[in-house]
Amino acid sequence: MNNVNQDAAFLWASSDVSGVVSAATGSLLHDLTKSERIRPMLTRTSGPEELIPHLTNQLFSMALWVVRHEVDFPPVCRAILTARKLRKDTVCVAFIDSTDLAGEPILIEAGAHMVLRSIAALQLALPKILSVAPHSPHAFHPLTRGLLQRLPWTDC
Repeated sequence: MNNVNQDAAFLWASSDVSGVVSAATGSLLHDLTKSERIRPMLTRTSGPEELIPHLTNQLFSMALWVVRHEVDFPPVCRAILTARKLRKDTVCVAFIDSTDLAGEPILIEAGAHMVLRSIAALQLALPKILSVAPHSPHAFHPLTRGLLQRLPWTDC
């Protein structure tokens, strides 16, 4: 894991219509970072290209796109290509959530750093992603840290 002298945020964004892969990812990130001074924070969008404005405004550690149907490939590929142009440090991950689809080469060519098909593969990849992805030290300013701890939704 990154050596972080102060609390930092692992900002990640997800385009996952059902939310299942995002929930699993969030749980895995929480388990991996609970002993570290890193807090995962999720921004969820409903469409692949809706992630782009978020990436334009803020440095994300990871962006995750979930592909469930053949029609998802073009917008996901466009979004990954745009994300890679905007933020070279953001780790772009594509998750194919269907055994009937074969699109790994297309997603890799679009610029995905990783293309995964199972939560088990994601679980193996997340420690490496945490170690190489940028963390945001600005997400936990001393004035706001106490406020964040008092919010009713503490797990993101």
